[in-house]
Amino acid sequence: MPVVSVDAPSLKLGYGVHAEKTFWCKQGVLRVKELRDSHDEQIVADLAVSILMDEPFGVSRERLDEAYDTQTRLHADLNNRLAAYPSDKLRRELKRTFSALTETVKTVDSSPNAFRKIVNPKARGNPVRTPFYAVFMAFFHLIIREDKQPVDSTGILGALDDLADKLETASHHVKPTDRRKNIDSTVGLIQKHFVHKELPSLPHGRELVLDFENSLRRSKIETPRYEFKQGLYDLSADPRKNPDLVQRIAEVACSIANLTPGTDGYIYIVVADKEADATRIAQLDNVSPINRARSV
Repeated sequence: MPVVSVDAPSLKLGYGVHAEKTFWCKQGVLRVKELRDSHDEQIVADLAVSILMDEPFGVSRERLDEAYDTQTRLHADLNNRLAAYPSDKLRRELKRTFSALTETVKTVDSSPNAFRKIVNPKARGNPVRTPFYAVFMAFFHLIIREDKQPVDSTGILGALDDLADKLETASHHVKPTDRRKNIDSTVGLIQKHFVHKELPSLPHGRELVLDFENSLRRSKIETPRYEFKQGLYDLSADPRKNPDLVQRIAEVACSIANLTPGTDGYIYIVVADKEADATRIAQLDNVSPINRARSV
């Protein structure tokens, strides 16, 4: 599907996901070619397996294949663990950890390759998958296991300076014991910059931004679960509040709720779903609309 396929500046295929704008490539965790070859999915699978097993996964291409092979003991074990976890909880915890990590980096340095330059200043274009795994799992331990939140982004990134030199590495198969040492070392470096914090019941901050970006991207192919309204006011020369819109929003909410019980749906206000509305808003408010098909 072009909307959710990965494009790159050198290819210019017109696909919806720009590799250089994704976290993976922008922060130097993966090269563009690796992203196009779905190495981001391998990283997420690696993280998910490590969390389900409650110990670092001895990751390799063969071990990942084994995890997906329905005939293996590892696959059966992971399925049993996933049933007990369960999947929604795992998804929320991965998203929450990823949101905290990306926000920490962005708060201090929003420039390209900020993460790579911090954890491995000598990388010179090489990806930093090993440091990313250690940092993510350290964040996961502190945020999910210890119910803490980062409070000093500058202190955290300062503690991660040249982290790669402090980690155990391997060219192919990484031993779980080495990965455990890496995680524990990283936790020790950054834990003083985390504190226990009362968490709100609803997502907020960067986590909501991730949800919003994903909704925009998916809306092209899953329209029943995503509804966009240009605003509470009409687009006349003298804009007036639309009295019917609140009722319409309630009806849409009921429709989304009835699609599949337990499935999330979203209604976004101030996102035009028609080109004509976007053009009219630009004229009225002197703003430049962002085409959601090209911007996420």
